[in-house]
Amino acid sequence: MKPVVLVQVPGGDATDLDELAEHFTSPERTTVEPFDGEAVVQAVLALTGVSIPALGAWLTARVQTRKNFKVVSDGVELSGYSVEEVRQILQVLEDRLSDEQDESGAQ
Repeated sequence: MKPVVLVQVPGGDATDLDELAEHFTSPERTTVEPFDGEAVVQAVLALTGVSIPALGAWLTARVQTRKNFKVVSDGVELSGYSVEEVRQILQVLEDRLSDEQDESGAQ
């Protein structure tokens, strides 16, 4: 099974998330409307070696325009506020993808 990430943005940025999801196979998108806050849009995206650079470009663009996002991988929330933090997030995701590939190849 490929590793997945959950990417979350404010409800008003749903179109931005849809543009990102075009780079992934079978993205699962949902809108969450909490009782006490603004709706958010989430997409579950399967990671591949090809999709990580697309995710990186998208996250970097959001940082540069100061737009909010959250990435969740293996239950760990990753948020970036600078390009360097985006690089760190991508490194974590690349490492997880590599570990998954190593484990599936070892079986």
